Amino acid sequence: GHKSFWIHLAGIGAFPRIEYPNVIWAGVDKGSKECIALAKSIEESMGKLGFEKEKRTFSPHLTLGRVRTLNKKPQLISHIEKEKDFASQCKVTVNKIILFQSTLTPKGPIYAALKEFSLARAAAGNAI
Repeated sequence: GHKSFWIHLAGIGAFPRIEYPNVIWAGVDKGSKECIALAKSIEESMGKLGFEKEKRTFSPHLTLGRVRTLNKKPQLISHIEKEKDFASQCKVTVNKIILFQSTLTPKGPIYAALKEFSLARAAAGNAI
């Protein structure tokens, strides 16, 4: 029931927070409302299948990388802070959702696409 939409990436940061970076991300500024609505719908559908709801608040983002070790933590934090005001020069169309399974291994996660869902085409006037 969701239509395709545009997103624009802006800002660089880390989860859970900059002082303890586990995930490096680029934020979504334009299109964030659509991302949040889509995430809510997915979570509700998954809840009906017995999956537990996420306790953390959803924050629209693109994961750039995961931090395995913090042996160069000051340099990493410095790079993130230097790029915190990043703004993409392009916008990206979100026109499908892919449900992935992730299997954690000592060498890193292995991802397998399980199912793909296409979003309805948006009207031409709905572009960001």
